[in-house]
Amino acid sequence: MIQLDLFIPYLLRRVVSQIDFSVRPELRAAGLTLEYWRVLVVLDEKGPLSLTELADYVSINRSTLSRIVDRMVTERLIDRAPSGINRAISLSINKLGCGKISSIEPLAESLNLAIEEEFSKKEQREIRKTLTRMFKAYSKVRYRKRANSPGSRGFISEPENVTR
Repeated sequence: MIQLDLFIPYLLRRVVSQIDFSVRPELRAAGLTLEYWRVLVVLDEKGPLSLTELADYVSINRSTLSRIVDRMVTERLIDRAPSGINRAISLSINKLGCGKISSIEPLAESLNLAIEEEFSKKEQREIRKTLTRMFKAYSKVRYRKRANSPGSRGFISEPENVTR
């Protein structure tokens, strides 16, 4: 039987839930959802991306993300344009989206600072290193599992952006 206080996915989910809960009211006041915020931050930092690349960074499945992107384009937070490669679409943040990020940036910085203050610089580095390793490990397991699922052809390549 699983012992929750030792089950890493459960512990991580609890931390993420607490963070989500603390930022939602301020995001809502800025006219954003948590998913919108994640999309805007990634597009702001990484530049124009395809839907597949964006899905890898924001950890939202492509089908759900496609609907989110449609709404964000309609709300004029991001732009969608042909990338010129195999009829692919390129997504980018625009002025209004950048303005939304600027309004939320103090919240993000204070949240990060509040977490960092609980740990030494060395512990912070170790936490980041461990979380990155955990993400890479889980990505490999997830893609192997999908490759071996019923109906699969037995091979699914790992995403290019597993290092985030």
